Amino acid sequence: MKIGKGALGIVLLTLILVGCFSLPIGDGNKLKISTDGIAVTDSEGGEQGFTLEENDETLTMKSFSTGDEEVEVIFGDNLALPDDFPNDIPLADDANIHQTNIVESAITIAYTSKMSAEDIDKVYEAYFNSDHFVDQPHVMEQIADDYFFKHYQGVGEDRILVVQVNGMESEEGDTVVIIVVTESDDEY
Repeated sequence: MKIGKGALGIVLLTLILVGCFSLPIGDGNKLKISTDGIAVTDSEGGEQGFTLEENDETLTMKSFSTGDEEVEVIFGDNLALPDDFPNDIPLADDANIHQTNIVESAITIAYTSKMSAEDIDKVYEAYFNSDHFVDQPHVMEQIADDYFFKHYQGVGEDRILVVQVNGMESEEGDTVVIIVVTESDDEY
Protein backbone atom coordinates (compact mmCIF):
# COMPACT_ATOMS: atom_id res chain seq x y z
CA MET A 1 0.00 0.00 0.00
CA LYS A 2 2.87 2.38 0.85
CA ILE A 3 4.45 1.64 -2.51
CA GLY A 4 1.18 2.45 -4.35
CA LYS A 5 0.76 5.76 -2.52
CA GLY A 6 4.40 6.62 -3.11
CA ALA A 7 4.12 5.83 -6.81
CA LEU A 8 0.95 7.91 -7.08
CA GLY A 9 2.69 10.79 -5.29
CA ILE A 10 5.65 10.64 -7.70
CA VAL A 11 3.33 10.61 -10.72
CA LEU A 12 1.34 13.62 -9.42
CA LEU A 13 4.53 15.50 -8.53
CA THR A 14 5.90 14.82 -12.02
CA LEU A 15 2.70 16.10 -13.63
CA ILE A 16 2.78 19.25 -11.54
CA LEU A 17 6.44 19.91 -12.26
CA VAL A 18 6.05 19.25 -15.97
CA GLY A 19 2.97 21.50 -16.00
CA CYS A 20 1.03 19.41 -18.48
CA PHE A 21 -1.34 16.49 -18.28
CA SER A 22 -4.13 15.02 -20.34
CA LEU A 23 -7.27 13.43 -18.94
CA PRO A 24 -9.71 11.27 -20.89
CA ILE A 25 -13.22 12.67 -20.39
CA GLY A 26 -15.29 10.13 -22.32
CA ASP A 27 -16.37 9.45 -25.90
CA GLY A 28 -12.78 9.80 -27.10
CA ASN A 29 -12.50 13.37 -25.79
CA LYS A 30 -9.48 14.56 -23.80
CA LEU A 31 -8.87 17.48 -21.48
CA LYS A 32 -5.32 18.82 -21.59
CA ILE A 33 -4.16 21.19 -18.90
CA SER A 34 -0.77 22.85 -19.31
CA THR A 35 1.08 26.03 -18.58
CA ASP A 36 -0.09 27.21 -22.03
CA GLY A 37 -3.76 26.90 -21.11
CA ILE A 38 -6.63 24.44 -21.27
CA ALA A 39 -7.53 22.46 -24.37
CA VAL A 40 -10.31 19.98 -25.10
CA THR A 41 -9.68 17.57 -27.96
CA ASP A 42 -12.59 15.66 -29.46
CA SER A 43 -12.47 12.16 -30.88
CA GLU A 44 -11.90 13.55 -34.39
CA GLY A 45 -8.89 15.64 -33.31
CA GLY A 46 -10.63 19.03 -33.25
CA GLU A 47 -9.25 21.20 -30.48
CA GLN A 48 -10.90 23.98 -28.50
CA GLY A 49 -9.22 25.84 -25.71
CA PHE A 50 -8.25 28.85 -23.67
CA THR A 51 -4.87 30.49 -23.26
CA LEU A 52 -3.93 33.31 -20.94
CA GLU A 53 -0.92 35.34 -21.99
CA GLU A 54 0.55 36.93 -18.90
CA ASN A 55 3.04 39.12 -20.79
CA ASP A 56 0.42 41.10 -22.67
CA GLU A 57 -2.49 40.29 -20.34
CA THR A 58 -4.74 38.76 -23.00
CA LEU A 59 -7.19 35.89 -22.88
CA THR A 60 -7.50 33.93 -26.11
CA MET A 61 -10.20 31.35 -26.82
CA LYS A 62 -9.91 29.17 -29.92
CA SER A 63 -12.27 26.53 -31.19
CA PHE A 64 -13.74 25.19 -34.39
CA SER A 65 -17.23 25.81 -35.68
CA THR A 66 -19.39 23.14 -37.23
CA GLY A 67 -17.91 23.99 -40.62
CA ASP A 68 -14.35 23.33 -39.40
CA GLU A 69 -13.52 27.03 -39.56
CA GLU A 70 -11.46 28.33 -36.68
CA VAL A 71 -13.13 30.60 -34.15
CA GLU A 72 -10.90 32.97 -32.22
CA VAL A 73 -11.92 35.43 -29.51
CA ILE A 74 -9.30 37.59 -27.81
CA PHE A 75 -9.85 39.90 -24.83
CA GLY A 76 -7.21 42.33 -23.64
CA ASP A 77 -5.96 45.88 -23.77
CA ASN A 78 -4.58 47.66 -26.87
CA LEU A 79 -4.95 44.54 -29.01
CA ALA A 80 -3.73 44.43 -32.60
CA LEU A 81 -6.28 44.43 -35.40
CA PRO A 82 -6.89 41.00 -36.92
CA ASP A 83 -4.81 40.47 -40.09
CA ASP A 84 -7.90 40.30 -42.32
CA PHE A 85 -9.53 43.46 -40.95
CA PRO A 86 -10.06 45.85 -43.89
CA ASN A 87 -7.63 48.76 -43.76
CA ASP A 88 -10.09 51.25 -45.26
CA ILE A 89 -12.40 51.21 -42.21
CA PRO A 90 -11.51 54.15 -39.96
CA LEU A 91 -10.81 53.90 -36.24
CA ALA A 92 -10.45 56.67 -33.68
CA ASP A 93 -6.84 57.87 -33.38
CA ASP A 94 -6.73 56.77 -29.74
CA ALA A 95 -8.63 53.48 -30.27
CA ASN A 96 -7.94 51.00 -27.47
CA ILE A 97 -9.04 47.65 -28.90
CA HIS A 98 -10.37 45.44 -26.09
CA GLN A 99 -11.87 42.55 -28.05
CA THR A 100 -11.42 40.87 -31.40
CA ASN A 101 -13.53 37.98 -32.69
CA ILE A 102 -12.98 35.95 -35.81
CA VAL A 103 -15.94 33.66 -36.37
CA GLU A 104 -16.34 31.97 -39.75
CA SER A 105 -16.38 34.80 -42.30
CA ALA A 106 -16.98 37.63 -39.81
CA ILE A 107 -14.55 39.82 -37.91
CA THR A 108 -15.68 41.84 -34.89
CA ILE A 109 -13.67 44.37 -32.95
CA ALA A 110 -14.68 46.45 -29.95
CA TYR A 111 -12.71 49.50 -28.91
CA THR A 112 -12.94 52.48 -26.60
CA SER A 113 -11.86 56.04 -27.21
CA LYS A 114 -11.60 59.24 -25.20
CA MET A 115 -13.09 61.11 -28.16
CA SER A 116 -16.71 62.13 -27.78
CA ALA A 117 -19.34 59.90 -29.35
CA GLU A 118 -20.41 62.83 -31.52
CA ASP A 119 -16.88 63.31 -32.90
CA ILE A 120 -16.45 59.60 -33.61
CA ASP A 121 -19.89 59.54 -35.21
CA LYS A 122 -18.82 62.24 -37.69
CA VAL A 123 -16.04 59.93 -38.92
CA TYR A 124 -18.40 57.00 -39.48
CA GLU A 125 -21.15 59.18 -40.94
CA ALA A 126 -18.69 60.40 -43.58
CA TYR A 127 -17.47 56.85 -44.24
CA PHE A 128 -20.99 55.44 -44.65
CA ASN A 129 -21.88 58.33 -47.01
CA SER A 130 -18.87 57.53 -49.23
CA ASP A 131 -18.74 55.31 -52.31
CA HIS A 132 -17.82 52.16 -50.30
CA PHE A 133 -21.44 50.95 -50.41
CA VAL A 134 -23.76 49.82 -53.17
CA ASP A 135 -26.94 51.08 -51.44
CA GLN A 136 -27.82 53.79 -48.99
CA PRO A 137 -26.74 52.52 -45.54
CA HIS A 138 -29.32 51.94 -42.82
CA VAL A 139 -28.93 54.21 -39.79
CA MET A 140 -30.64 53.97 -36.41
CA GLU A 141 -30.02 56.38 -33.59
CA GLN A 142 -31.05 57.13 -30.05
CA ILE A 143 -29.73 60.35 -28.60
CA ALA A 144 -30.58 61.94 -25.25
CA ASP A 145 -28.91 64.51 -23.00
CA ASP A 146 -26.58 61.98 -21.41
CA TYR A 147 -26.68 59.11 -23.93
CA PHE A 148 -25.65 58.63 -27.56
CA PHE A 149 -26.22 55.50 -29.66
CA LYS A 150 -25.92 55.23 -33.41
CA HIS A 151 -26.01 52.07 -35.52
CA TYR A 152 -24.86 51.98 -39.16
CA GLN A 153 -25.25 49.07 -41.56
CA GLY A 154 -24.04 49.13 -45.14
CA VAL A 155 -23.63 46.63 -47.96
CA GLY A 156 -20.46 46.85 -50.03
CA GLU A 157 -19.31 44.93 -53.10
CA ASP A 158 -17.86 42.07 -51.06
CA ARG A 159 -18.89 42.70 -47.47
CA ILE A 160 -21.52 43.88 -45.04
CA LEU A 161 -20.35 46.41 -42.45
CA VAL A 162 -22.03 47.23 -39.15
CA VAL A 163 -20.74 49.97 -36.84
CA GLN A 164 -22.21 50.94 -33.47
CA VAL A 165 -21.12 54.07 -31.63
CA ASN A 166 -22.12 54.19 -27.95
CA GLY A 167 -21.44 57.09 -25.65
CA MET A 168 -22.70 57.87 -22.19
CA GLU A 169 -21.78 60.68 -19.88
CA SER A 170 -19.93 59.04 -17.02
CA GLU A 171 -16.81 59.46 -14.94
CA GLU A 172 -14.74 57.51 -17.47
CA GLY A 173 -16.43 59.15 -20.44
CA ASP A 174 -15.17 56.55 -22.92
CA THR A 175 -17.00 56.02 -26.17
CA VAL A 176 -17.44 52.38 -27.16
CA VAL A 177 -17.36 51.41 -30.82
CA ILE A 178 -18.21 47.95 -32.14
CA ILE A 179 -17.42 47.04 -35.74
CA VAL A 180 -18.58 43.86 -37.49
CA VAL A 181 -17.31 43.02 -40.98
CA THR A 182 -18.94 40.06 -42.71
CA GLU A 183 -17.70 38.74 -46.02
CA SER A 184 -20.37 38.44 -48.66
CA ASP A 185 -20.22 36.45 -51.87
CA ASP A 186 -23.62 37.75 -52.96
CA GLU A 187 -23.79 40.25 -55.77
CA TYR A 188 -25.84 43.34 -54.97
